[in-house]
Amino acid sequence: MNFLKKSNNLFKENPPIPPLLKGGEGGFFNAVIEKGIVLLLIFTPLAFGTVQDWSIAVMEIMAFIIFGAWLIQRAKSNEQRATTSNEQRAMSNEQRAMSILIFPAALILIAVFQIIPLPDYLLSLLSPSTSRLYKTFAGDMAGTWRTISIYQSATIDDIFKLTAYTVIFLVIINHYKTKPQVNSLARAIVYMGCFLAVFAVVQKMTWNGRLFWFYPVSEGLNSNMGHIWGPYIGHAHFAGYMEMAIPLAIGLLLYKTSTIKELPDLSLSKRIANLSVSGSLMPITLLSLAVMGMTGVLFISLSRGGIIGFTASMLFFTLLIRTRRTLRKKTGVIAMAGILILSVVLIAGWDRIEDRFEEIGEEGKIARTDIWKDTINMVRDFPVFGTGLGTFENIYLQYQTGRSRFLYEHAHNDYIEIFTDTGIAGFMIVITMLFFFFYKIIKAWRQRHNNFVKCMAASGLASCVAIAVHSFTDFNMRIPANALLLTVIAALTYATLNIEQRVMSPPRDRRASNEQ
Repeated sequence: MNFLKKSNNLFKENPPIPPLLKGGEGGFFNAVIEKGIVLLLIFTPLAFGTVQDWSIAVMEIMAFIIFGAWLIQRAKSNEQRATTSNEQRAMSNEQRAMSILIFPAALILIAVFQIIPLPDYLLSLLSPSTSRLYKTFAGDMAGTWRTISIYQSATIDDIFKLTAYTVIFLVIINHYKTKPQVNSLARAIVYMGCFLAVFAVVQKMTWNGRLFWFYPVSEGLNSNMGHIWGPYIGHAHFAGYMEMAIPLAIGLLLYKTSTIKELPDLSLSKRIANLSVSGSLMPITLLSLAVMGMTGVLFISLSRGGIIGFTASMLFFTLLIRTRRTLRKKTGVIAMAGILILSVVLIAGWDRIEDRFEEIGEEGKIARTDIWKDTINMVRDFPVFGTGLGTFENIYLQYQTGRSRFLYEHAHNDYIEIFTDTGIAGFMIVITMLFFFFYKIIKAWRQRHNNFVKCMAASGLASCVAIAVHSFTDFNMRIPANALLLTVIAALTYATLNIEQRVMSPPRDRRASNEQ
């Protein structure tokens, strides 16, 4: 009887694997999707953040291969799918998940519209400043057809990148439907973050003026020698990667501790022994070290935007989990993580961090506010559709009022740059997408009661908050490695909340005890 009970419990916890995931063609495409995404997460940061043409091309090709594998797998799955209530529910979840894709699709359509040649009378109506620009510098006559984008090639390049991010988001929200899948991808991100942290420290200690000890970097391009930047050219973008990976490690740590039964009657030594026997001690220890190591590297990167973004994400994460009763009991874990982070900051050197913030406004430093002031005139001249996605570098020289010896490729503010590139049309799409995403995720999160879902979705939201705050002072979203990582985390957060409830949700008689 005991054997039958155990077998029955095992069956409940591990439902039958769909035929397409067991092997054969379905298993092959499944491997292409999941291993391909992991390879993307490994390749993109190591390829100097994927800022060179060759690495961008590799990223896009890999993304489209993954998308193609998903389309084939989905087509074969539809052929074999039975119209059961569970399948109908899964299809309904997929349709709801697809609603978020309206926004990136709309942004892509605006960018495509920007590269379509228009007659002069229509261009003058939609973007008078663009028409005057062509007539002044290209000598266009009446009747000439031109695009809204002042540099068509740059806009086309960004369309391909944006499309690659969108298809990866689409694949993840539809393919990752089980806890093992979500857990595996989250761990891959944490592992990669830990590797980059170790690599950055080793490279810094043995710095010879070359990335990876062989790739030469001109003195004017690499970050200040007092910073740490890993495989990236800029330390702020390295910090951007770290601040997105750390919350996922904290989410896994919180989940691992939430599965431990509280034994208040035991002494501390017996609790530790019980923890060791349960098999949770090693994962908790490793995750704690991961949090501590990545946080330390983030702070010694001396990226002010990264530090502020990470701090904001931790405040958001703490406030969020305190709204759920089952997680509120584990505030000791958050307190422990806070103590570890504070210790790491003190060890890293608070004086250096303090000095870094005091540099704001010093002569010779990049004055972001000067750039932002110049962009006001750009927005006034190109208010509706902007100058073209990815064209900031090509137009800013016409509006630059100071520091003429500097050439700015980006606005050092992702929100301002999307405004100058796509005008109010694109800006409103992006802002609406952010509000829609957070509203939809938080609303769904409050309705779920499984601890894994709650911990991982909260940590994913915290990662998004970190980079959203950092984007006010930098251009992480113009670095493909970081833009891809944000895409993966956002999609994974979305997918986590749609994990099949028949697998994840606790029985009805226990669900009441797990309420908020």
